[in-house]
This record gives sequence, structure tokens and C-alpha cells, in this order.
Amino acid sequence: MMSKRDQFVGVRFTKEEKERIDKFIKIKNLSCNEFIRNAVFSYLNNLEGVKNKINLYRIQKNIEKFKKILPEITRNVSDLFGEFEEFKLNKETYFIT
Repeated sequence: MMSKRDQFVGVRFTKEEKERIDKFIKIKNLSCNEFIRNAVFSYLNNLEGVKNKINLYRIQKNIEKFKKILPEITRNVSDLFGEFEEFKLNKETYFIT
């Protein structure tokens, strides 16, 4: 179900701007409302697209950083497992009974 368009937004243009709009909407067979609504939502969709591209770029950069430090993380985890195994083998050394 389509929502009712019951909100008004007024926009002022110069005479020259309005003439340019009128010329365009006549060629495209649009109402002024349709044209302005389409223009606004096209602009908003474009901004959202740019935002999404920026987010993807940031994610890609973070993945690249993670890949660079992954070998070090792997070594550290391996060292921790080695220490844990040593601890398990020598636990009586670490605890006072």
C-alpha cells in the first residue's frame, strides 16, 4: 500500500531556474512535483550510494591491515598454545599445594 503524500515542502526558485525546470518537464512530460520529487530522491539515493562505497572502502582497508598483522597474530596464538601446553605439563610448578 502506497503512503498518502500529505506533507508539503515549499521550494523557491529564481525566474530563470523556474523557466529551466518548466522547459525540462515539458520535454519529459512530467509535472513539476514529479520532477522535483524524482530529483530529490535521485540525489538522496546517490548520497547513500557514496556512503556505502566509502564504508566498503573502509572495510577493504581494514581487511588489508588485518592481513598484514595476521602472521603476527598467528605466531602469538601459537606461542600461547605452547605456553598453555607447558603449563599443563608443569602445573604442579605453578600451583602451591
